[in-house]
Amino acid sequence: IIDEVYNAGVLAGCCQSLFQGRGWKTASYYPGPANPPLDVSVVHTIRIHADVPAVWGVPVAFAKDPARRPTGLYLSPGQLGAVAVPPGMVNAGFKVLVGAQTVDNSNKRQHRRMDRVTSTFEITEAVTLIANPLGGGVYILVPYLAALGVVDVRISGGVIKSPLFQRTCFNQMTNADWLTRRTAPGPWADFETDLFMLNVPSSWIFALDDPEALMQDYDKCMTGAAEYLGYPAQLRNRHVLYLQNDLHIKHGAYGIGYPQVNNLYNPWTTYNGYVSHWLVRNPTGWPVAYHELGHAQLTSFYRGETEAFCNYMWAYIRHVQYGDNFNAAFKGSMSHSNYEPDEAAVHWMITPNFRAGNEMDRSNTPFDEFRYQHRGYAKYADIVRLFGWEMFTTFYHQENLDYNAGVTPNDGLHRTDSRTLRLSIKAGVDLTPLIDFWGIRPEGPDSLRAQVEAAGLGPSAQVRCLLVRYRTLIPVDNAAFNEFFEKIHPGRPESPNADPRYGIGWYNVWRDRYNETMAEEAQAVLDSIIAKYYGTGPFDCQGVVTGAPEDGDVPRPTGYSWNTGWPARTCEAAPWSSPSPEPSPSPAKSPAPSPLPSPSPSACSPNPCLNGGTCTPGEDGAHSCVCADGFTGDSCECTIQTGCNSDGVCDIGRGE
Repeated sequence: IIDEVYNAGVLAGCCQSLFQGRGWKTASYYPGPANPPLDVSVVHTIRIHADVPAVWGVPVAFAKDPARRPTGLYLSPGQLGAVAVPPGMVNAGFKVLVGAQTVDNSNKRQHRRMDRVTSTFEITEAVTLIANPLGGGVYILVPYLAALGVVDVRISGGVIKSPLFQRTCFNQMTNADWLTRRTAPGPWADFETDLFMLNVPSSWIFALDDPEALMQDYDKCMTGAAEYLGYPAQLRNRHVLYLQNDLHIKHGAYGIGYPQVNNLYNPWTTYNGYVSHWLVRNPTGWPVAYHELGHAQLTSFYRGETEAFCNYMWAYIRHVQYGDNFNAAFKGSMSHSNYEPDEAAVHWMITPNFRAGNEMDRSNTPFDEFRYQHRGYAKYADIVRLFGWEMFTTFYHQENLDYNAGVTPNDGLHRTDSRTLRLSIKAGVDLTPLIDFWGIRPEGPDSLRAQVEAAGLGPSAQVRCLLVRYRTLIPVDNAAFNEFFEKIHPGRPESPNADPRYGIGWYNVWRDRYNETMAEEAQAVLDSIIAKYYGTGPFDCQGVVTGAPEDGDVPRPTGYSWNTGWPARTCEAAPWSSPSPEPSPSPAKSPAPSPLPSPSPSACSPNPCLNGGTCTPGEDGAHSCVCADGFTGDSCECTIQTGCNSDGVCDIGRGE
């Protein structure tokens, strides 16, 4: 019924009595109770941003999908609404979405709500009728490349206000505005900036006092997420991140999405208006959200780094935007761990693969040494500790510029080696030894070396001295190994049920086996890497910055050379944006006509609806009937229990 009946074609071409007043009782559980308005003739004028500019730079996930714009209105279950729009939105790909929870749960093994609960209506007329038996928030879906500026739409009918807080270029709400809006009756709330959107149950936020601070924090995160990969934040064409909770997570495991749905709630819980949840209290409180956002950026990385590199975004945000110490930010980029960059290096050097001179395992099995582990992306921590964030972000900014220009690397190297060369060019030195140390060998070492020399890139004293310092961190015997084990997992719990292939289970395998010989093997491998690239002669590392504790924190950028001169975000209103077109044929019918058809009261006097049915007047003497329980038909003339047999249709005629 949701799929086949509640759509624009049926709604526009059928009697409205099929929809009006036919809400489903399950709506009181999910998505939530929403009593209809006292006056359906009230017209709400809503301003939305009807732009989705062309993608700038490497496209991220969902960048060409319609952008979702909240109206701050909620359609009550079983009610009809109408949305009147300017002419530029008609037959231009715009749609009305009723219900925010667009995730289809039909593939779930458990069912906590109806699988599909939203309805979408294409805007093909100046006025679009909307309905949903479950109700839902009302949103305008703005198609990719739409460029109408800021427009006004008018919505009326069975809609009520829901909590809404916007800090966008066209609507700078304040905490004072919020105090009067946070208790609006709609069961779901929207928070929006130009870079971010959040959709949570109203029960979570009606006692929230300072949404300005919350949105400022989220915007800091979104600005950081953009800068991190070389995007000017003002050029992102839609929300960088859209978060929502639901009764199921979207995928079988945590994943990406617009919206990203990885957090749950309980419809039966009151929550007292200000839930203790990171979504509404601490925008960086759950690094997994930024792990998934990292996936959604669809950016470049080395082989094996799929489930590793995506974690690094959180470290940038916490270090640059929030002022955390770099090492602490890196450590916090994956939950429940004690790996700073130096510890990540030790974690790699004590493995059998490192001691044997092998590459880091990238098998995507429990033996994998990249995925979900700091050592899988610690090479980038080293790059930033040695050369700064400017070098890192400029590398990705150049990839964006190249994408815009249709340029692909033409160095003739294997993809792995090409990445190493391009990183080296941005650093101004040869980074091959560092990448080699982290378990990624050159695919064509001679060709890469020739290209490095052709680019005039010499050896790096900082990389050399970092590797020398790393040698001193290798645990020299079993006692040193267990001291490191204690640092990473305080108390060194035995955890007999832990998987021995990774994590604490792996440490327990080696807690009694690691010895001096293994330490010497690791030292020999590192010596060979240093000798291969730098020779065996003496070298003075005194005063060379390697990210050691005595070097202090990594300097934070105050700006980027590539992030200047871009146009500011604009939110200009289109010349026809207000007022929206008159929905009724005769403007004289009402000084402020509702988008719903204007009624004719005489059509219901006397009441043509039989058996206690309720009459709703329509235009030009027409009417519709809402039947009492047990009756159906255009005039409620058929008794459901005793109607026609064998699927016959009851038709009253000639007094029969």
